[in-house]
Amino acid sequence: MLQGSQDTFERLSLLKDRIARLFESASTRAEFSASGSEGSSWSPLVDLYETPEQVVLIAEVPGLSMKDLDVVVTDSALTVKGEGGVQPGGNDVVHHRVERSQGAFSRTFDLSAAVDRDKVTAEYRQGLLRVVLPKRRRGKPRSIQVQTS
Repeated sequence: MLQGSQDTFERLSLLKDRIARLFESASTRAEFSASGSEGSSWSPLVDLYETPEQVVLIAEVPGLSMKDLDVVVTDSALTVKGEGGVQPGGNDVVHHRVERSQGAFSRTFDLSAAVDRDKVTAEYRQGLLRVVLPKRRRGKPRSIQVQTS
């Protein structure tokens, strides 16, 4: 009896995760199309992580070149935009299957850490865009001696 209950809870947990991913995917598409990517049908997969020294974003954008990508950093956000992967067209082209991502995309990420905008780097290699945002150094606390008058 205990094993059956455990299996049921495990299946419910998996179902909950699938539903959460479905809603996240739908809201993400709506959010990005509203931010200026009319007609966008894709959004690159990203990893965004933070270390004590920097914030790093890695985005899958295969088939694009650096001239197809635009990276903008403000005090509070990182925006990655791009366009590419356009299929050959014309009256004599019949597409039997189109599975690769194509068209324009735009993704904006809120930055919780203060970054040094002047030292941000972006590198594109083998279909991956890697953006490194060094954090601003915080000054060491300084003791102030209080004067008497």
